[in-house]
Amino acid sequence: MHFLLRQIMTARRTICITVFVIFQANLYVAQPTWVEIPQDVQTEKGRDIVLPCKLENLSPSIVPFWNWQPRDGGAEVRLSDGTQSDEDWIEIVTVTGSYQLKIKAIDYDKEGSYSCNVLNADPQSESALVGVWTPVTMVTLDGGSDQTVEVPWPGQSVSVTRTCVVSKVKPAVDITWVYHITSDAGTNIVGELPYDFESGSLPDDNIPVGVDNDIEVKRTVTDNGDGTSNVESKLTVMYTSADNTTGKAEANLKIDVACKAKQDGYVEKNKQMESDPVTTHVKALDPPVVGSIVILDWSKHLVTLECNETTNSTHITYLWQSYGDEVTQRGNTRIWQVEDTDKDRKVNVSCTASSAIGSDTLQVELSPSSSSTGSSGCDTGCIIGVSVAAGIIAIVIIALLVWVFFIR
Repeated sequence: MHFLLRQIMTARRTICITVFVIFQANLYVAQPTWVEIPQDVQTEKGRDIVLPCKLENLSPSIVPFWNWQPRDGGAEVRLSDGTQSDEDWIEIVTVTGSYQLKIKAIDYDKEGSYSCNVLNADPQSESALVGVWTPVTMVTLDGGSDQTVEVPWPGQSVSVTRTCVVSKVKPAVDITWVYHITSDAGTNIVGELPYDFESGSLPDDNIPVGVDNDIEVKRTVTDNGDGTSNVESKLTVMYTSADNTTGKAEANLKIDVACKAKQDGYVEKNKQMESDPVTTHVKALDPPVVGSIVILDWSKHLVTLECNETTNSTHITYLWQSYGDEVTQRGNTRIWQVEDTDKDRKVNVSCTASSAIGSDTLQVELSPSSSSTGSSGCDTGCIIGVSVAAGIIAIVIIALLVWVFFIR
């Protein structure tokens, strides 16, 4: 009897061990392993994207499902139960153990965390972040054109304004400015303003003694109504050039600027794009030189004259005189009219061109036939006289031809 009981107990122990081993083997075989997991992605609005989810050794009774946690903090959404979904903007693509999530024509409000989940004895989940944006594709700076401005006199300031525009982006970009200021006087200032810069001076130790600068940056963001925005940054540089040893403003002063846009998406960070640089040439003012006084028109008793100042500066004023009677025309006005009252048909005039650093005067005596001033004029009487003389010559030539061919 005892022998029989021992045999029974031994058999039961063997059966239990066998069942346990088989159970453990089944657990091992059924334990799924990840082959493909979803990856973070930053995509443009309106595109289709596919998030992979593939496992091996997955029990036929276990089907993965997808959840979505919106970026805005809303409640987590169950997107699918197995291969089915009630959401029309997604599709579950199943191919031999693969349960891909296809998001169709994705919009900004579909940003967030998407997870592929497996519920078994050891629940597993793999997730990815999905960001949606309209990225920066172009940075426009004043149409990309160079310009020239003039410093009125040594040590005076010049103001340069540049505008940078980035259109139709989401999220909005941050704009900063890169600058390079050089001159023959030794100025060499290179740097980049912080993105949050609003006003102040250039943070550079290479600025010469006596040079002052004031920088202002104004930013504007405009909503386009479609989720995107336009961003504008206006840079104003008030720069006072240093005098060199001769007392003249810096020669060949150049202010090169470029703007840089930085965009941070939900997934991709620090996307940057920079405009082409543009140059502002700052021209030092030269002393004025009056090269000539030109006759533009001499009609009857009214003479129109032009004072030809050769430096072509925009900071010149003009003073005209005739027979000692002073007549002043100021600003950038070179043209003047004087009455021809002299019986000999002559006018005696002078033009003085002045700026902050000097002046020059030219005095001339003019008549309708004057040419030494750089131009000549002919009044109505002159034109009639020339026409009559030409007519008489033509009649004489015709008469000679008639006499030669017909009378002889």
